[in-house]
Amino acid sequence: MLVNLINKLLNDEDGISESAYLALVDYLSCENPYTNRVLRSLTKHVKTANGRYYLSQDLSLGETINE
Repeated sequence: MLVNLINKLLNDEDGISESAYLALVDYLSCENPYTNRVLRSLTKHVKTANGRYYLSQDLSLGETINE
């Protein structure tokens, strides 16, 4: 469900603001191994333009588990 939420937030042509992205990263930085894997995958795939953060394609749950 977390990956689905991230996909809905970031796989959008407008993306999210830097402050919203940093809040998401802060949340994912907790000591939970699952959220740490999601964060590693997110940082590899996120793109930025004009101060907005977005994904050009959905994160895959399989990618986050296998990394």
